[in-house]
Amino acid sequence: MVKRKMLAVHEDIAYEVVKAAKDRGETVYHYVNSILQKALDVERMYGHHPAKALDEYKVYSSLVSTGMILIPPDVLVNIKNISSDMWRDYGRRIARILIVKGVNDKTSVKRIIELTFKGVGDVSRVKNGSNTKFICTSSGPRDSVVEMLGYMIQGMLETIDSNIKVSVYKGLVVIEVPEN
Repeated sequence: MVKRKMLAVHEDIAYEVVKAAKDRGETVYHYVNSILQKALDVERMYGHHPAKALDEYKVYSSLVSTGMILIPPDVLVNIKNISSDMWRDYGRRIARILIVKGVNDKTSVKRIIELTFKGVGDVSRVKNGSNTKFICTSSGPRDSVVEMLGYMIQGMLETIDSNIKVSVYKGLVVIEVPEN
């Protein structure tokens, strides 16, 4: 037996939901329930608020559209011979596509930083006055991976916003993102 519960939404959202359900050939009841169920699944399975998961997906799909693929860090260790200039150039090319797609706001930039170094090293975020400072570290075989990704992110972020400062060292990348 289905119990009814009234949910309030903005009028423009309600119209959009009704239109989307109709376009998909679904009832509003079924459409709303499937959306809410998926949102709850994301929260339960990944511990993410659905809005955060959507933001991460936007960044991920934008990067994938540039031709980027997910590569295990151990594979990257074997391609150390690519110069830092080539990594920066690759980052600049990615940045141009992200800018065209509108994935260049401060929130997206911060997610790109976290997602780039996730699984390769440790990323800490520190509020430093009017800046957010990201410190990405690694040791052992992955320190060269952090360095290569640092050069790539340097080219990317300096293209997106020339006020973002990126310093790259072996096993250490420091990124300062101004809030304004």
